[in-house]
Amino acid sequence: MGQRKAFLIGTIIGVLAGMLSFYAILKNSFVLFVLGNTLIGVCQAFTQYYRFAAADSVPQKIKGKAISFVIGGGVVAAIAGPALARSTQNIGAVSFAYSFLSISFLSIISFLVNFGLKEKKRITAQQKDFQFKQSRPLGEIMGQNKTILALLSSAVGYSVMIMIMTATPLAMHHCGYSGDDSSVVIQWHVLGMFVPSFFTGTLIEKFGTGRIILSGVGILFLHLYLVLTGTDFLHFVSGLIFLGIGWNFMFVGGSTLLSKVYREDEKEKVQAFHDFFVYIIMSISSLSAGGLLSRWGCKGVNIAAIPMLLIVLGAFAIMKAKHKREKRVAGF
Repeated sequence: MGQRKAFLIGTIIGVLAGMLSFYAILKNSFVLFVLGNTLIGVCQAFTQYYRFAAADSVPQKIKGKAISFVIGGGVVAAIAGPALARSTQNIGAVSFAYSFLSISFLSIISFLVNFGLKEKKRITAQQKDFQFKQSRPLGEIMGQNKTILALLSSAVGYSVMIMIMTATPLAMHHCGYSGDDSSVVIQWHVLGMFVPSFFTGTLIEKFGTGRIILSGVGILFLHLYLVLTGTDFLHFVSGLIFLGIGWNFMFVGGSTLLSKVYREDEKEKVQAFHDFFVYIIMSISSLSAGGLLSRWGCKGVNIAAIPMLLIVLGAFAIMKAKHKREKRVAGF
């Protein structure tokens, strides 16, 4: 099918999702509203592959920069999204109906952009069949050290971020802060997530993917230090900014590392497994946040992130040790 056709299908689903959600709100139908939001999620699943499409279209050396710039588009979304929701929420007789209809409008724009793109020359059915026979089994690709590190970096970075971000507004409420205070903290956090994308790719190009992933782990530990040592507003703001930056380094780093471990004929299955694994782990983490917060409080949520980060450090140490051992053997 190819990436272009897949992206076009994703945008069509986005159009239908916005229209169905709009209709559900007008008819006060919870079931239809749930279905509409489910379709929004399906549409989002397609959009997650834009970063890989960008990476696959550029030379190996600048894959990190391509992925980084695509994720950097989140800065525009962080500003334009809330502004669009506010400007459309009171249009019509029912609040927020047109906010959801705007999803259809944005999806139409995305459809037109994707429709105008040119895809690389498609291979013939015979060539595709030959490539399929030559491509390595998924288990073999996923068993590589670099692939494991890429999976762990993306999954842990996302899981730690979503778990703590989900719990933060509740934690701030327990500390006596208002909803407006929580909103400010989350806005700064979102900027921390996406603004670094404008230079993360350059840093990867200069220092290497491994160092950026490790830096992301270190920045997340800095976040943990800040939120575990105080509940002042400044602790929350600065901590959540570092949480966003740490996520960016680990997720962009993991995605970049993954883009370098597969061949052209293997990319679809490897990318699909990567995102499936990441978002399953992220969902579990998000669902766990409320339980951790109610049982052990804000500190418990943050402490739960420590073993997850240590797993990434352990995987990195094992990979480095194995690499050194292989170099010594090759030297003999």
